[in-house]
Amino acid sequence: KKTRLQTASEAGALITFAAEQNSSPIGAVFFDSSINFSYSPKSGREHAMVLVNKLDKIKKNRKPGSVLSNAIRGANNFLKKPSLVVIISDFRTSKYENELASLAVKHDVLAICITDPTDTDFPNIGSLNFYDTESNEVQLLPTSNENFRKSWKSYNQNRRDNFQKFCVHHGVSPIFLSTQDDPVFVLNRFYLRKL
Repeated sequence: KKTRLQTASEAGALITFAAEQNSSPIGAVFFDSSINFSYSPKSGREHAMVLVNKLDKIKKNRKPGSVLSNAIRGANNFLKKPSLVVIISDFRTSKYENELASLAVKHDVLAICITDPTDTDFPNIGSLNFYDTESNEVQLLPTSNENFRKSWKSYNQNRRDNFQKFCVHHGVSPIFLSTQDDPVFVLNRFYLRKL
C-alpha cells in the first residue's frame, strides 16, 4: 500500500518526464510546513532529473503542516506568462481557496487531490488517537462506532464534493488520485478526455 506522499511523488515524476519529453519548461515548489525547494521553469533532461531527485528526497525530510496558500501565492507572483500549473496535494488544509482562485485567473490550473480509501471507509480498529498536524491537537476517536463511521464517510464525501465544485466554479481542473490508483492510468485518462 502506497502512502499519499509516495502517490504524489509518482505523479510529480510522471508530469516531469512528460514535460521533458515534450521539451516543455517545468519548475517546482516543494513544501510542507515551509517552502523547502523551488526551481525556476526550464527545459531539458538535466533539469528534469534534478526535480525527480528532489522528489525522492522529500519522502525522507518531511515535516508536518502545510503552507499550500504560500506556495500557490508564490507561483502566481513568479509566473509572468500564462502557464500550466499543476498542484499536487491532499488539500487537507485551510485558507488556500482565494489563492487558488486567483491563480486560475491567469493560468491553466490542474489540482491533483491525493486521496486514500480511509477517507471514506475508515477501518474498524477500535478507539484511536488522531493527530492534527496543523493545530497539534490529539483526539481519541471511536473508529468501531457506527455513527462515527457514517459521519466520517459523510464529512469526507462532502469535502470532496465541495472541493470539486469550487475547482469547477473557478476554472481549475480537479483530478482525484487515490493511493490505490495507478497514476499513469489516471493522468492518461484525464489528458485523453481533454483532447
